[in-house]
Amino acid sequence: MRRRLRMDVLKPSTEWCWLNGPREFALPGGSLDALCRALAAAPDEAPLVYRGWEYVLRWQDGPPRPEDDDTARAVRSYELTSRFQNRAQRLTGDERALPGPFVELVALTGDEQGAHASDRATTNLRDALWTLLATAAAALDAIG
Repeated sequence: MRRRLRMDVLKPSTEWCWLNGPREFALPGGSLDALCRALAAAPDEAPLVYRGWEYVLRWQDGPPRPEDDDTARAVRSYELTSRFQNRAQRLTGDERALPGPFVELVALTGDEQGAHASDRATTNLRDALWTLLATAAAALDAIG
């Protein structure tokens, strides 16, 4: 896995909203850190909205890859996909497709399981989600 800078230094707000998540994430302007931590602990897929564009965050765990370190017991694949692939085109007559899917992988070492994940495990999952949402937001900002 590639190394990521720790995301703890900056605590920016985000335009991402979690449609059926906790109330503090229902409107834009919340903490990106808090949203990513909540998504890391979510038991199921999460419908998200960014400035009116609807996406769904899904994840699944698979076996570790050869390039993962020896402590990895699995790899979690996060995927952020447009909820309605062609809806924006139909509504606006726009020929551009929405960007995505966006994918981010994170090695799971075993301490990510259960309700009592370690701080390190929670931070690793949070960092992967942070990268995924930031990448998707930049792509959506680029199309206007």
